Amino acid sequence: MAKLALFSASKQQHAYFKNLCEQVNLPLSLTGYKSLWRPAFGVNIPYAALTKQVEVLLKRKRNSAKGKNKSALYWQVACWLNLQKAKWLYRQYQAWLQTLDADYIGVWNGKKFRQAILVIAAKSLNKKIIYFETGPLPGYSAIDPVGVDYFSAIPRNADFYLSRPITGPVPEMLEHFPCPSGLPENYIFIPFQVVEDSNIYLHSPWIRDMRHLFQVIVEASKACPNLEFVIKPHPACPERYDDLVSIDHTKIHFVQDIPSQALVQHAQAVLTVNSTVGMEAIMARKNVIVLGQAIYGFEPLIRLAANQSQLETILSSLDQITLDENLIAHYLDYLANEYAVVGDAMREPNEKHWTDVTQKLAKFFEGKAMKSIGLQETM
Repeated sequence: MAKLALFSASKQQHAYFKNLCEQVNLPLSLTGYKSLWRPAFGVNIPYAALTKQVEVLLKRKRNSAKGKNKSALYWQVACWLNLQKAKWLYRQYQAWLQTLDADYIGVWNGKKFRQAILVIAAKSLNKKIIYFETGPLPGYSAIDPVGVDYFSAIPRNADFYLSRPITGPVPEMLEHFPCPSGLPENYIFIPFQVVEDSNIYLHSPWIRDMRHLFQVIVEASKACPNLEFVIKPHPACPERYDDLVSIDHTKIHFVQDIPSQALVQHAQAVLTVNSTVGMEAIMARKNVIVLGQAIYGFEPLIRLAANQSQLETILSSLDQITLDENLIAHYLDYLANEYAVVGDAMREPNEKHWTDVTQKLAKFFEGKAMKSIGLQETM
């Protein structure tokens, strides 16, 4: 039988993977990154791939409030130092992987610096990767053979979903929230995202950060003076937007304490780069406008805007957009009843979670990775 070696890069990941090894009756092993110290020498270093990961890391750090104040010299030194770190990690991973009797390497997310370099090293040795992540629906988790978020294997093709039958209960936003007071009767809800979120620095081709998004909304409000916009900063984001909040703009409103679900429920539409709030809006059967790359970013499930002009065109014809509730039902059914596993992996997963995980991993071990998520195996 195939074997899976799990790699953890944080205490939280280690706790989940340790629980996984104890709960799932399959040949699994677990290694934490701090236990790796021996490097492998004489290996070919993939400079281009490692340099790309350094660029991604520095792009994320530049996006932070602290990073914006750093000098050009600082970033030159940071680039050199992190490339040395990337090479050292690659050698450590090679030394570990070469001793492993495992067909699969399991990583959490796979896009962060340490995990991304491990993926590069594993693929160089023809090891197959299994990606773990929470989502894509609230209260679910994913085990994917291709990647997570926009890199996942989730199809972005309406015909795929409409061609398969609905197989179980379709998720929806069931909790009812009273209409928030003090807000416009009709508004477009815009959830800000964490500035260092990989969905911004990896999957946002034209929106640089939330300050840039604010300027985009300002311009859109000029082009569509009949619309009003409500923005909520992300509660976990360290970036402060007091200067934006203080701007006297009659069509753009900031809120802090109103639950996002309530704002979604009573919005005319939701506009997002690629936030999980966009998925919640789909579950609430709302029109969604997506500015970046998202697992739900395909038409006619949502409306895509790749630039300012397209956004303003969509906003100006918002009343004419018809929600495709049939497509939404088929899409959510696939995610809940075929793709994902029940339970949030990072929040005390229950017995059903481990049962679903066992079934999916068993299919991986049988060489049916894509079938584990309801897709056809590729040659």
